[in-house]
Amino acid sequence: MDFQYFGHTDIGTTRQTNQDALVIKTAVAGNIKVAMGAVCDGVGGLSQGEKASRETVQRLSDWFDYELPQIIGQEGEADILQNRWEQLIDEINEKIYTFGQQNGFTMGTTMTAVLIWDRQYFVAHVGDSRAYEIASGVYQITEDHSFLAREVRCGRMTEEEAKKDGRSNLILQCIGARTKVEPDFFRGNLRDQVTFLLCSDGFWHHISEEELYGFFSPEHLSDTESIRINSLRAAELVKQRGEADNISVLVFRVNS
Repeated sequence: MDFQYFGHTDIGTTRQTNQDALVIKTAVAGNIKVAMGAVCDGVGGLSQGEKASRETVQRLSDWFDYELPQIIGQEGEADILQNRWEQLIDEINEKIYTFGQQNGFTMGTTMTAVLIWDRQYFVAHVGDSRAYEIASGVYQITEDHSFLAREVRCGRMTEEEAKKDGRSNLILQCIGARTKVEPDFFRGNLRDQVTFLLCSDGFWHHISEEELYGFFSPEHLSDTESIRINSLRAAELVKQRGEADNISVLVFRVNS
């Protein structure tokens, strides 16, 4: 299994700080190639979102370096990984929440992370950043933890109504804002050729699934340079359409 990847984050056109953070890691653990990527978006409207997002990606990075090699290769490793990520997210949430409470403010971040190994993938998700699987088509793995997404899922609002609604930045949960967090977990088997796209809401707001396929389908990504070029072109397109939020995109092209 081979990985090609690229990550990009860019400050929004009306923002003074970039509250997004991302991490990309690859390694060989027990003769198995492993890759991890995560996108975190500090929650606007709360204090010091950039600290929350960077603390989260740093903790994920440390986990990958020091704990993951002890898990890969064990019997039932997928269940072990999910249990450990549940614990890890609780630990990160408690640390960020406690820091905010001790300093008199509330802080938080979204988190969407993917782990790829041994023809399997695993996604953990909190908030409204997204993970997509792109092969013969575009499949959104995650569901947004947002007010508008909930209203659409419950049938109280159409997707067209949601696009015109002014509450697009209202999310229902994030890491660090409350004492408890309830992440979603997704597991699946790898296709022979697939792209995993992780992005903050500043990226996906103004780009269609057809355009995502044109930029990121495996057939359009032949090497690391093509991933870099297409990622930057897609981010620039989003900015040209008026996106003011910070924009982050992380791409893994996998040949399994």
